[in-house]
Amino acid sequence: MAKRTARIDDSLFRRTEEDAPERGAARGSAAAVPATGRTLSVGVGLKESEVDMLDAIAGDLGIARNALLRYLVRYGLAQYRAGYLDVPVRREERYRIEMP
Repeated sequence: MAKRTARIDDSLFRRTEEDAPERGAARGSAAAVPATGRTLSVGVGLKESEVDMLDAIAGDLGIARNALLRYLVRYGLAQYRAGYLDVPVRREERYRIEMP
């Protein structure tokens, strides 16, 4: 019998599951955060102590700070959409968020 040659669609490049939820994401379609579109650079003002904490966590995990930030943003978005995250907003001259 002749040996079958592997094709690209028979190997690593084939999807294993259709629309599999991301690991660690909140369950349910309302909470799903799509990972589509271009990656945009967004400037966010952080306190030095916050950057220090991010760097320490990223160092402990062995990942880049931007990877940790992307994870935390996606996690926060999923938690908010699932109804698990309450953002305290107060009205002054403009709307402000009370930081924890």
